Amino acid sequence: MSFLLPYDVSKNARNKYLYYFYKSLKNEKIDIISSTASWINKSTGYEAVIIHWPEYLPSKNRNSQFEFLKFTIERLNYFKKVSRIIYFVHNEQPHTSLNKIHKKLYEAVIDSADLIFHFSNYSKDLYKLKYKFNKKQFVLSHGNYINLDNGKFEKNKFVNKYKLNPTKKIVTTIGAIRNNKEMDLLYNFSRQYLNEDCHFIYAGQLAVFTNPRSSRRFIYILKLLIFKIFQILKKTYRIFKLKKLNKNIRIFANPISDDLLVSICKSTDVLLIIRNNSLNSGNISLGFSFGCYVVGPKYGNIGEILIQNKNMVYPLKNIRYKNIVDQSLKNMNSKIMEKNRKTALKDWDWRKLAKEFNNILKCINSI
Repeated sequence: MSFLLPYDVSKNARNKYLYYFYKSLKNEKIDIISSTASWINKSTGYEAVIIHWPEYLPSKNRNSQFEFLKFTIERLNYFKKVSRIIYFVHNEQPHTSLNKIHKKLYEAVIDSADLIFHFSNYSKDLYKLKYKFNKKQFVLSHGNYINLDNGKFEKNKFVNKYKLNPTKKIVTTIGAIRNNKEMDLLYNFSRQYLNEDCHFIYAGQLAVFTNPRSSRRFIYILKLLIFKIFQILKKTYRIFKLKKLNKNIRIFANPISDDLLVSICKSTDVLLIIRNNSLNSGNISLGFSFGCYVVGPKYGNIGEILIQNKNMVYPLKNIRYKNIVDQSLKNMNSKIMEKNRKTALKDWDWRKLAKEFNNILKCINSI
C-alpha cells in the first residue's frame, strides 16, 4: 500500500503538523512518499493521494487563481482515475486569499475524495449535513506537539530574560492574525487580561502576507512589492497599538524558534485561541501538550474539543470580554491543566494515531 503526500515536508516548517503526520506513518512502516513533483508530473503507482490543505497543493508556476484552480482540478481528475483520494479537513476555506476560487477549489477536492478524515465529530456532522453524501468519513484526532520539547527549558531564565513577574498569570496567543475581526479579538482580550494584572504574550504574524498569484511577471512583481509594503505598515501599526495597552504585554511579531515557542507554552497559564469561524486550531494540541488551560471560540471542532475537556469557550458575537476573562481566570485550575496534558500524551500520541489510520485503511480494503 503506497501513499503520496503531495507536499514537500520539512521539520523546519512553522506548522509542524505535516511533518509529524508524515513521520508517524513512516515510523509505522507505511509506504508514504512526500513529493510535490509526483503531483505535478502525474506520477503513477500510488494507491492513494492524501490531501490536507487544498490551497497549498503544488502547481507549476506562479499561476493566477483561475489557472491554479484549473491545474488542481486536472490533477484531481487524473489521480481519481489511477488511485484513491483521501482528504483531511482542516478548514472550511483557505488560510490564504483565494477569494475568487476558494469555494470551487474546496468543493473539487471534497467531490473527488473517496475517504474524508475529520478532527472531531463537529466537522464530520457538518459535512454530512452540508453535502448530503454517503462518502466514508472518519474522526482521527490531531496529534500532539510533545516532540518540540528538548527538555532544556528553565523558567527562571525565561522569566528574567523577558522581565516577567513570576507571581502574575501569563496569558498567551500564538498564531497569525488573519483578518480584522481576529485583530479586534486579540486587542480586546489582551486589554482585558492586562487590566486583570496578567502578563500577555503574543507570538505570530500580525499582518499575514498573501502571495499575489499572477502569470505575468511584471504584474506579479508589482503586486508583490505593494503587498509587502502594506504588510509592513499594517504590522508596525498593530504592534504600536498593542504596546500602548500596558507595559506587561510582550510581542514576538517575527518567526520564533521552537525552543522559544516551548518556553512560552511552558510558562503560560492560559492559552487563548484567536480564531474567527475556524473549524480547527493546532493551538489546542499545543496548549494541551504543555499543560495550559485553553480558551477558544465556541465554534467548530475547537469549541467541541474545549467543551468536552472542560476548558472554556467564548461566543463570536456580542462578546462580553470582561466576563469571559474573569471566568477563565476563575475556572483555570491545575486539575484541568494536568488532564489536558494527559489527553495530549495518551489520546493524541502520533504512533497511536498512525496505527488507527492504518487500521481504518486495512478494514476498508478488506471490504
